[in-house]
Amino acid sequence: MKVSVITAVFNGEAYIQEAIDSILGQTYTDLEYIIVNDGSTDKTREILDRIQDPRVKVIHLPENQGAARCMNLAASHATGEWIAVQDADDISLPRRLELQVEHIRKNPKLVLVGSKIDCISGDEGGN
Repeated sequence: MKVSVITAVFNGEAYIQEAIDSILGQTYTDLEYIIVNDGSTDKTREILDRIQDPRVKVIHLPENQGAARCMNLAASHATGEWIAVQDADDISLPRRLELQVEHIRKNPKLVLVGSKIDCISGDEGGN
């Protein structure tokens, strides 16, 4: 079962590489990763242009169009049976997709799957 992971990013240079690495490092590997750069003006484009993994498709928009439009654009390019959303400032644990696909296979009538999140502050002080 192929999973299409989609991400919209705008000026996400601080976190996007970690988000990408967390998807490309998944134990479940039957995936494609579609990232829409929403007209970023920071170094996001440079980071995305360095990706060499053939599972990744990057779409660069010339100007900011908003997250919803970008997510719809990414979904329109998806070829997987399921779509997984990865925010540009999120990190997915290594077994995220594996566990979600396993749950879907055990419950074939599902149309949506969510998961627990832990919020982290992002600062070294933990505040």
